[in-house]
Amino acid sequence: WEGAETGTGGSRAVWLAARTKLDFLFCPSDTQWKVRNNDEHGPTSYAVSAGDYTPLTDDYEFGRSRGPFAPCRWFGLEAIADGTSNTVLFSEHVTSRRDRRVRGVVGTVAASSLPTTSGGCETTFIAKTCLDTVSGGEYNSSVGISVGYGDRWMDGANYFTWVNMILPPNSPTCRTSGDPYPMINPPTSFHSGGVNLTLGDVSVRFVSDTINAGTLTSSGPLCVSSGPSPFGIWGAMGSKDGSELATP
Repeated sequence: WEGAETGTGGSRAVWLAARTKLDFLFCPSDTQWKVRNNDEHGPTSYAVSAGDYTPLTDDYEFGRSRGPFAPCRWFGLEAIADGTSNTVLFSEHVTSRRDRRVRGVVGTVAASSLPTTSGGCETTFIAKTCLDTVSGGEYNSSVGISVGYGDRWMDGANYFTWVNMILPPNSPTCRTSGDPYPMINPPTSFHSGGVNLTLGDVSVRFVSDTINAGTLTSSGPLCVSSGPSPFGIWGAMGSKDGSELATP
């Protein structure tokens, strides 16, 4: 919708909708959008779940996901084979801020530093690579950062309205350099010790930052395209049909 403000008819209607700020899309604990969002887009503190998967920015053509939502694709409740009470639908994610603190800022990892893979996975991201971008609650000075997460509630790109259950809540958010890029974007909040989630049975649950997210090493896992999640109970809550035995 960029530039649509000068258009007419449908294009201008989209532009007007996109810049509308909707109060119900703001978490009361997330006041950052009031501070930094002065542009024409309506922000959001909430995001849909891709499960334990990292969709690319241009994934619209493929509709791949391990969660209940996927770019340009939709699932019925019957697709949540692991059970609606065990699967995350939506989560909080802090809107962007202009500093190096973890919550609300995206760290950039050079794509050349990541290994390659093939098969059903599109991303080569290792979760520990993202964890290692942070010390003392802030991104390391050597890591590039960007802002903008949550700036556009109408934008279906992973940079604006997606989360995944790979790193535990309130862990760093990372993307690779270049476009298209995958992202590790865990739920984040300003609540003490965790985040609120909405599950498939429409219940709301508070999940601790210390939830079991598997064993993260420098050699993997890269990503998962089928079967049980390697990211512990946290990943099991993300996948809709991983057939995991673990329950939250």
